[in-house]
Formats: sequence, structure tokens, C-alpha cells
Amino acid sequence: MQPGMQPGAPAAHGPYHQIKHPSMIGTQVPSAWVQKQDYIFAGPIQVGDLVVIQVSDGTRRFAEVCRQSGPDMWDLLVTVTPQQTIHQGIGGASLGRVQNASMSAVRDQHFYELQHPDLIDTPMPATWIQQQDFRFSGPLQVGDLVLVQRSDGSMKFAEVMKHNGADLWDLIVKIAPQQQLYRNCHGATLGRPDAQSLAILENHKSVFNTWNTMEQEHEGILLQQTATINRAKEFLRDTHPEVASRSQSWVARAGFAGVSKNPEDWGQEFTVEASYTGPHVKWPLKLENVREVVHHIRAHPDYPLHPKYIAQIVGTGMQMFETLPTSVAEMSVPTGPDGRLVVLGDTHGQLHDLLWVLELHGEPSPSCAYLLNGDMADRGKYAVEIIIIVLMYKILYPENVIMNRGNHEALDLNRVYGFGAEVSEKHHPNLNMMFQNLFKELPVATVVDSKVFVVHGGLPRDPRVELKDIRKVERKVLELARPTCLDTGIMWDLLWADPMEHHLGVMMNPNRGEDVVFFGADITHHFLSQNALSLCIRSHQVPTTNRGFEYCHGGRLLTLFTASNYCGCTNNTGAVAILRSNLSIELKEHMAPPLEQIAQMTMEADARQEALLAQDKARLLSLEDSAAKMREEVLTKIEAKVLSKKSDLWLYWATQAAGQATIPLAVWREGMTNKLQLQIDWSTLEDGLVEVDAGGNVDYMRFLDKYQPQDEHGIPLKEGWEAKMVHKVYEQVLRCDWTPEELMQHFDPDGDGLVTLMEFKDGLAAAGLSLPEWQIDTLLRTIERDELGKLSLSAFLDRFQVVYSTSSDKDLLSDVSLETKALLSDVGRRLIGEKSRMEVFQAMDADHNGFIDEQEFFTALETLDFSELSAEQKGNLWRLVDITQDGRVNYLEFCAAFEIVDTSDGGKQAQKEMVASILAVLNENKAALAYALSFFDTKLEGKVTKEEFKSALRALNASIERPEGAADPFTEDQLEVVAESLQADQDGLTDVSHLFSAMSVQC
Repeated sequence: MQPGMQPGAPAAHGPYHQIKHPSMIGTQVPSAWVQKQDYIFAGPIQVGDLVVIQVSDGTRRFAEVCRQSGPDMWDLLVTVTPQQTIHQGIGGASLGRVQNASMSAVRDQHFYELQHPDLIDTPMPATWIQQQDFRFSGPLQVGDLVLVQRSDGSMKFAEVMKHNGADLWDLIVKIAPQQQLYRNCHGATLGRPDAQSLAILENHKSVFNTWNTMEQEHEGILLQQTATINRAKEFLRDTHPEVASRSQSWVARAGFAGVSKNPEDWGQEFTVEASYTGPHVKWPLKLENVREVVHHIRAHPDYPLHPKYIAQIVGTGMQMFETLPTSVAEMSVPTGPDGRLVVLGDTHGQLHDLLWVLELHGEPSPSCAYLLNGDMADRGKYAVEIIIIVLMYKILYPENVIMNRGNHEALDLNRVYGFGAEVSEKHHPNLNMMFQNLFKELPVATVVDSKVFVVHGGLPRDPRVELKDIRKVERKVLELARPTCLDTGIMWDLLWADPMEHHLGVMMNPNRGEDVVFFGADITHHFLSQNALSLCIRSHQVPTTNRGFEYCHGGRLLTLFTASNYCGCTNNTGAVAILRSNLSIELKEHMAPPLEQIAQMTMEADARQEALLAQDKARLLSLEDSAAKMREEVLTKIEAKVLSKKSDLWLYWATQAAGQATIPLAVWREGMTNKLQLQIDWSTLEDGLVEVDAGGNVDYMRFLDKYQPQDEHGIPLKEGWEAKMVHKVYEQVLRCDWTPEELMQHFDPDGDGLVTLMEFKDGLAAAGLSLPEWQIDTLLRTIERDELGKLSLSAFLDRFQVVYSTSSDKDLLSDVSLETKALLSDVGRRLIGEKSRMEVFQAMDADHNGFIDEQEFFTALETLDFSELSAEQKGNLWRLVDITQDGRVNYLEFCAAFEIVDTSDGGKQAQKEMVASILAVLNENKAALAYALSFFDTKLEGKVTKEEFKSALRALNASIERPEGAADPFTEDQLEVVAESLQADQDGLTDVSHLFSAMSVQC
């Protein structure tokens, strides 16, 4: 900034809400203005003026005068978001004011308060054309959303900006990369959507925004899961070095299975069977052979190419990328009248999009180059076919076909997002190694004709990074390292970062997860300027416009996304960018028809054109259906998050409820936002999530009770494992070896005879239990559930006893005879009678030390007329009562042994809730568990021993992220229960192969 510019706290001068120039503040002054001096220095300044300031890097930027602070001294609003930034006491003589003529031009392009920014210039839904969901002429007003017919015949949305008299209007038709004003349009030629259709359109946009947020947030969760997997990997390598030497990755495991590490040899281990009826690949590869394979894939996508040919193609392609001199590829647009470069964004296994792009824009050739900008893998079912098609053309035209690496071309994400399962199940497990070696050779970016920078994710957060630094990045890694240094940080940002339009600098991206950043327009402009580049093309996300492309950062950065109707629900168009030799760019959008329709389409010119037109009209889901599908996905993902954060939500709401059964809707929203860490508009989802009573309140316990996990962990367990697992939880509590007086002291420290939620939690913590926090919270929730607010201490102890007794099913005591179990029940009936258990316990405690020893128990039996019992029978009874086997019985053990009737069925509910919590943790981490199991599956048979399964669980236990000093997610006893409950074959092996596919995430 100029000397004297000091940042000030905006709060001191109040928030300056009435900003006149929000879209220009902080943006750079056009270079042409600097040359023409389209602003004047000094002069009379007024509050609200748009002024030009020179910043420390020498660039000139727009700011707004927000306050006069003295004679010719002004406070300037320099940044609008993420918070308003004020610079105080700036001398007017150091400022420039935009000239009136220039200001008028800028005002036309930038300063309209748009009411429909996300819809302007988007194509009208095809269903509207059929249903005539718009009407012509009618009284127009400034701000109306209207439909205008473009020169190509398409109907696009525009906004009415100004009335010029009679029936003439100015329209904003395009807002990216800059607003485009169409003057004096005749109102009678315009269409206006009816209110119902517009409401449907706006609802679709709102649901899409929520879906997009949830999609990125879910990717962030799985990114955290990859971190858990990496921790499990290190744990297993340390604890099982003899296995680690054979089981470090797909690469090592495939090598152990007999696959050569030399790509020239790939395919030799496969033999083409006589029964194979698909196409054969002949070497050297010819165009006719490539077309034969592509035709087969188009017509029979579910009949895969033989693994031998896949291995040969991948091996040949890998060797070609391996020879790249740097991590950045260089590419030129073919010259000539038909020379063009077709750039694709994410395809994510959506084969129909690639086939449709080839149909619309031609196959790769000497005059038509192709550049795929990463994320070919994962999600969709046909990523292998996409990569094989592109590699075959790469082999034919080495200089004209490039694949950039995306964040999904990585071993860790392929484990959890579907590509690994696709390869193993549909093709052959050994091919995984080959694809992973291919991915590590792909360039991290491509420069086109020294001017266009094409990268999957974003630009480096460090402004010191230049193109020469990116060229030196070590790209040949199977998994992307977290940004711990400049080198790893560069590659991480290139594949993961997202742009932000209204912020400058760098900010953390809370949706995508740890270490992922947003970058602002200043980062883009600086990087392009210092490397003499004119444009950055990136992909990585569905554009916020729900189209296949989106410009931002003043038109210097283009997001390109090719997968149309992404995941089968979003209704977005896909797009490609077509670059000519003069670097002009044409953006072509599409909505790809399903694979079966592509297969049936004839290739004759007339019939083909007719098919194209027919597909264009019938291409879209209705907006209502699209919104419904996205909404269903959103609710499913929210359900998973509620299950994983159930105890956190309960504790938050129970604290707020202060003993009431319901909470205000606003408190419910706060809990969902804070505990699920989701910044979304809950009001659009509430009718599918929660019941709100007439007073605007929510029964939060009923809401939580709705969410019970499906038993989808996939672990083959014997019947009854749930009761054993919960038994171990409550057994931990019984190890609180306290006298009744100590129980009172810990659970009722204020001595009021009542136990609050926090007193209960603090009491368990004081016991030093090895139970993890989430199990303690679940226990707390189940005991408190039938009684709101405070519990009487006696009622609390009775509730606890019932919970434990129900979970401690007598069938668990397999080594105890039915006679002994029945005898214990008879003792309990006689012992308790009409007295409270506290009274009975204190009477049996003859030496008043707070515990019952074996002799005191036998004495009590004699007083109950059980003197005829043999010593063996008495000993059996004592072993049942002394649950912790320490030679004495504390009060909680006594309660657990002699149960009372629970009319509320709370005990069974407690078991249900505890099992639900256990399953939620297993489901949330099933990818890490699957990896840990695969570590031991060195022969790729999908089977492990019980001991190996237990070791895998230990690795998971040690790897799940938790606060420092917190207990492991599962106790050793619980791990033992799972391992011992495994179903095994006659060789003692458990089949876990289905776990490897169950962990995958696909559209």
C-alpha cells in the first residue's frame, strides 16, 4: 500500500453495509486504463466514490471511500469478503478517481444488482420448450428474469436491467467472464417463465448447492479416511515387518503374485481363452484396430476387453508418459483450417460422456488433439474403458493426446472411491498395479502453446512458485503426500485446490478437508503474469452454475467439467473447451445420452443428425426429478453423519433442553450445523429430516431414535456377537471398584440425591475407565433416555442395573449350567424381597468395608435357608456374582447379578443403541479396515485367519484419529469378541473379499 496506509478494525467504524461497488472492490485496474490514465489523481472526493489505490506490489486496485476521517483524509473499504477490511487515514492526493466515461462503461458491466446471477445465460431446460413453461410479452419490470432467443436458436436466460422507453429494454445476457449488456431489446420478443416453473428452477438450484457442498464434504471425509489408512499402514509395517515386505501396496502384492515390474512384459502372464469373443488387439496398433475396440466398448460396455490387452495397452502407455522430461507436459494446437484441441474435464467413469464427445467433436487425429484434465478414475463404472480408449489414441498419436493427473489418479483414493474395486472385480486384481504405475507417470499439468496452463485442481498457494518449480516437482508417487514442504505442497495444490471468487489470497477449504485450500483471483493473476500465461483451465468440481463450465477471476480462470448429469442426479451439462491455433476458445456443452442409446445410434449423416436433435430434447431429467434425486443423496449422507455424531448431537441438545422433551427448531439447526460441521440451508431439508410441532419445537430424542445403522459392516460374524460386545462395555463399568459411599461421592458430589448428566459423565471419568468417549456417551444417553433432566440416585442405580443385566444374556455364560443360573435367580428373589438392593448390600457387608467377600456371601445364603447347597454349588454362584473375579463384589456387581424388572424395556434399547454406535464406527472406517485386512491377503485370495483379522482390528483401533490421551475406539476385550465371533471355513480362514468392494464409493 502507499505509505501511511494502516489496516484498521472495521468494527471501530461500524460495518459499511451500503456498498455501491461490491463486485469491483479489491479487483485490479485494467491494464489499458493504466496506459490511458482513465482515472485522475486528487480532486474532490466523496463517500461512496470508487477510487484507485496503488498496493505494495505496484498494482492498482479499486477501493471505495467509506468515511472522511479528516481534511483530505479518508477511510477506504479495500476488501469486502471474508470480512470488510478498512484502511484508515489515506490522503486524498494519493488516490485516483475513475473518469466519468470509464466509470459509465464499468457501471454497465459490473455494478448492476443482479437478482438471478446463477441463471443468467444458462440454457432454458429442454422440458420447458416442450411444456411451454414461459409466456411471451406482458408487462416487464427491471429485475425480471426473461428468456431471449440467441442467434443459434437456443433460448437463454437474461435479466432486465433498464427500461429505455416504449417497449425497449436493456438486458444482461452474460456475466462471465464479464457482464454483457444487450441494448434496446423489444419486450414482445422476450419470454418470461411462469412463477411455478421459476420456483422449480430456484428450488433445483438450492438443492444443487446443498448437494455440491455435501459432495465436497463427503470427499473430505474420505480424504480423512485415507489418512487413517496411512496410519494403519505404518502401524502394520511396524508390528508385522515380515508381512510388510510382501504387502506394501497393490504393486508389491501383484509382484508377489507373479506380475513383472517391467511394463514391456505386462500381459505375458495372461492367456486369451478360446471362449473370449471380444476384440483382439494387434501390435503395432492401427487406427482400424482402435476403432474396432471403441466400437466394441460402445456396443458392449459390460463385456470387458481381455486383461491381456488391457495390460499391454497400459504398459505401452505408461512407457510413453514415463519419458516426459518434466512433470509438466507441453502441447500445441494442431495447425490448419480444422486444427483444434479438445480439452475435457472430469469424466469419473462416465463412459457415455467420452463416447458422446468423440461423436460430437471427432476422434483424436493429426488435426484433432485431445487433453483429458484428470479424474478419469473413480465413482463411475467404466473408468477402465475411458483410460483404455484414450491410451490407444495416445499410442497412435503420441503428441496429440495427453492425460493430466487428477487427485483421483492416486492409490489412496482408488481404494475408497471405486476404481480399485472396478479393476479387481470387473477385470483382474493384478491390473491394479499396472494402472497405479501409469498414474504416477502422468503429468501434473500441461502448457498449451506456452500460453494456456491446464491443471486439474488449482494453483499453488505459495506466490513464489513459478512454472519452472512445477516442472521439477517429483510426480512419480503412488499416493499424494500431504503438503509438509514446498515440493509436496505444490503438487497437493495442483491436484486439490479450488478457486474462490469473492476472496483474495488463500483460505482453508472446510468442505474438502484438512490441508485443502481456496485461492483467490490475486493468486491466479500473479501466477499467470509471472509465467507469461494468458489463461488457466482447471476442473475438479461441478461448476456452481450447474453447467459444464464456469469462468471466474475476471475471466482468467476457467473451470471445465465434462461429466454430464453427474452421478445420475445433478442435471448439469457437461462441457469441453475447443482451442484453435490462435488460442481462441469455444465452449461446447452437452448432455450425453445413456450408453444403450449411444450403442443403438446409427452413423449415417441424416439419421445421426436426427438422433442428435432427439437426444437434445429428451436429454434432461425433469428438474423436479433431478432435485428429488439430489435431495435423496443429501439425506442419505446426512443420515451417515448423524449416526457418526449421535452422541455429540444428543449431549448438545440435552444440555440446551434443560430438562425439557423438546428444543426450539433454531437450536436443532445449531446442533446440526455445529456438530455435523455442515454449512448448509437446513430449512430446505427439514421436511425430510425432522418433525416440528405447532410451537416450532423438535423432539430431539425421537429424531435421534430414527437413525439406526444398517448392519452393513460386512464382517461375517456369528449370531449373538452383539450381546457379547455390549457385555464387554458394561463389564468395564463394573470395574469401578467402589463402595456405596464412593459411588455417592462420585455420582452425586453435591449430595442432593440427584444425578445430572455431567455428574454421571464426570463419575465415569473419575473411575479411569478404558472405555472410549463415544461408548461412555452412548451409555449415558441410554440410561438417561427414559428420565428427562435429573435422576434420583436410587433410580439411576436401578436403571444401570437393568441395562447391564439385559446385555449380560445368560447364554453368554456358556460354561455355567442351567441349574446354577436358575439357582442364582432364586437367590435373588429371596435376597431382595421387598427391600432395596442398597439395604440388602449394606446388611450383607458385615465388616462395613463397602464390599462383599466370599464368606459374607456364603453367610447370607445360609440365612436365606440355602444351607443344603454343596460347596461346589456355592462356588458356582460366587463366580457368577464376582464378575470381575477379584475376590470381592462391589455394589455395581451386586446390582448386575440380582436384576429387577424393567417395565420400560430400556435395557434392550440400551443394547440396541450401543450396538448401533459400534456399527457406526465400523461403517465409518470400513475402508481402513478393508485396507488392514488386505495387508495380510498377500496371495490375493480374499481370506485371512482369525488372528490376522484381530491384528487388522488392532491396526484400525490404533489409527482412528482421536484427541490426545483419549482411549482407543474399542477395548481389547471387544476386539477379542469380534475375532472369536468370526465365521471361518474348515481351514480356519474367513472370507473378507466382499469387504474390499463394500468399501468403494460409486455414483
